[in-house]
Amino acid sequence: MKLGSNGYLHTDHWDDAVASLEAAYAFYCQTATNLDYWKWCLIAVHSAVQGFMVLALEQGNSLLVMKNDIAAKWLEAHESGKSYPQEKNGLLSESVRKSEER
Repeated sequence: MKLGSNGYLHTDHWDDAVASLEAAYAFYCQTATNLDYWKWCLIAVHSAVQGFMVLALEQGNSLLVMKNDIAAKWLEAHESGKSYPQEKNGLLSESVRKSEER
């Protein structure tokens, strides 16, 4: 994880998956003296598994982890030489839309 010039933290999928696995091990070591660390161990394991699944799906690009309609827009832009869409995964906009419907 790095601090960008804009002041935000930046990470990549590989660093995040490995860091989550390392955190899971660190929390697991703490469970011998404090059972409360099991919660954090399991959360870190979940994060690591999810991170490695994303890496497996990416295969060098993010198309397989995008929603189908967004991936289609990216492929179309790539094949036509146009600029890529701003929306990368649609998950945030979908969450916002659902919360606004409530």
